[in-house]
Amino acid sequence: MAGSRTYSLACACHEYRMMAQGFGRYCLGVKPKPWDHAAGVLAVTEAGGKAGMLDGTPYRPGPAPEGVLLSAQSPELFDEMMARLDWLNRGADA
Repeated sequence: MAGSRTYSLACACHEYRMMAQGFGRYCLGVKPKPWDHAAGVLAVTEAGGKAGMLDGTPYRPGPAPEGVLLSAQSPELFDEMMARLDWLNRGADA
């Protein structure tokens, strides 16, 4: 991923729309509230992507779970990003 950049549009709706259309590779959501993420996760997974919490649990719309939601353009990229972001689950002393 040399030369890659990470951007945030500060709007989950637009980030999911762009990813579902093939323009973004992944997005992260902290304490994901269903009104910000449920429809976007559905759109991305219907387009062939994958989503889940960084702690390995599946994303489920409902009361905002603690943690970080990762959504990716493909299951392969999801697995790659989970490995790259593993340090977030190990805590500050890892």
